[in-house]
Amino acid sequence: MSSIPNRTRLDAIRPRLEHSPARELKASSNPIAAFRSQLGEIAVMPQVVFKVMELSGSDGSSAQNLEDTISVDPGFSARVLKLANSAQFALPRKVSSVRDAVVLIGFRSVRQMAMQAGVFDLFVGKNDRESLRRRGWWRLSLDTAAAARHIARAAGADPDSAGTAGLLHLIGRTVLDRLDPKASELSLAAEQEGVPTESSLKFLFGIHHGEASLAAAETWSFPESLSQALNWVEPAAEPEANRGRAVTALAHLAGLQLRPGGAKMPEPAAWTLEALSISRETAEDWIGGAVIAGAAAAAMGAGGKE
Repeated sequence: MSSIPNRTRLDAIRPRLEHSPARELKASSNPIAAFRSQLGEIAVMPQVVFKVMELSGSDGSSAQNLEDTISVDPGFSARVLKLANSAQFALPRKVSSVRDAVVLIGFRSVRQMAMQAGVFDLFVGKNDRESLRRRGWWRLSLDTAAAARHIARAAGADPDSAGTAGLLHLIGRTVLDRLDPKASELSLAAEQEGVPTESSLKFLFGIHHGEASLAAAETWSFPESLSQALNWVEPAAEPEANRGRAVTALAHLAGLQLRPGGAKMPEPAAWTLEALSISRETAEDWIGGAVIAGAAAAAMGAGGKE
C-alpha cells in the first residue's frame, strides 16, 4: 500500500487522535481482528436481511417461507407491496398480501430489495453532517451496483451476485466512519489533497475500507465469493477471487462517473485487467457502457436512488 505523502492535513491534526478509536485500532497487534471484535458494537445488519438472503437463495424455499420472514418487518413488507402494485406490473387488481407480492415480483427482486433496505440503515448518520456524507456513499453504492450488473454481463459473470457486491462495496467505509467519525473526516480531507482513500484509512485506522468490508462480510457469514468481491481495492492472494474483485473495482469507477460533477476517471488497475483477461481499451468500453446505461436509467427516473 502506498505511503502517505509528507505533510498533509493528517499530520497537523494527528495529535488530537492519540486516544481515538481509530488510533487504538491501529495500535493493536492485528487491526483486522480488532475491527471484527468491535463490529457488533459498530453496526448490525438487520436479521430480516440475513433470513431473506438465505431463503431467496435456496431452492427449497417457498413464498410462504419468505412471507413469514418479511411480515415481521412492517417497513419491508410495505416496500414489497408497493413494488408489486407499481405501474411496472400494471395489474388489473391490487395485490394485498405479501405472499402474492413475492410470487409476482420474484425471489431475486425480493432479495435485492432486502439488501437495499437493510444496507441503507448502515448509511444513516447521527447528525446531518454524518448523514450527508453517508448518503453520498449510499448513492455511489446504488450506481456501482447497477454498473456491476452491466459489467458482469460483459465479463460472463453472474450479474445478480455482482450487483450485490456493488451494493455492499462501501460497507467498510461507512462502518469505519461509524467507529470514528472524526478520523473518517480526516481521511476525506486527505483525499481532497490527492491521497488515495485506502492509504489515508490505513494511515489512520490501520485497516482500509476494502479490508473492513471483507472482515464485516466474513463476520456476518456472507458467501465466500461475495465476501471476497468486497475487497475490490487490491488483488487477492488466491487468484480465483480476483474476477469478482475486478468486476467490483471497474463498477466503482463507473459509479464515480455517475456522480454529479464526476471527476476524471482513474485508469483501471493492471491487476483488474489481468483478472478478467481484457485490455485497457475493453475495460474502458465496459465502464463507458455502464455509465451510459446508468445515466439513461437515471434520466428515466429508474436510477434507484433513495
